Amino acid sequence: MDQVYLEERRGLSSAEQDIAKSLDKWVLTLSGGALTLSVTFLRDLVTPGEVKTAPLLFLGWLCLMGGVGFPLVGIWRSQRAFAKYREILDMEYENGGGEWHARARDAQARARESRFIERSTFLGMWGFLIGILLLGVFAYLNIR
Repeated sequence: MDQVYLEERRGLSSAEQDIAKSLDKWVLTLSGGALTLSVTFLRDLVTPGEVKTAPLLFLGWLCLMGGVGFPLVGIWRSQRAFAKYREILDMEYENGGGEWHARARDAQARARESRFIERSTFLGMWGFLIGILLLGVFAYLNIR
């Protein structure tokens, strides 16, 4: 293969991995921070007897917990995924033939872990966004 192509492809793959890592970190940080702020808000700004729309608060917290939990599970599963990808690569290499690399890449792309990791980041991001929206509505309706 063309060396320039391989270098470009390697650079794009590395950038993609860096962005995915960064997204997971941001979702975890922001979701955890929003949970902390919402508890502070509830304690300091809302009178307990006057809390309206408590289900919004609990749904918001649940979504934010998903914003923390899904990326954490995705990171945990990523570790297993790379071990599985290595196993696939080793198996296809040992089976030999000129197309071992293409077969390994195809098998890795079809691996269940790949789809799970992608979905966990997606669900974590949406959990964070929906949680923030619900907490914002709760705050608007309950602020003194």
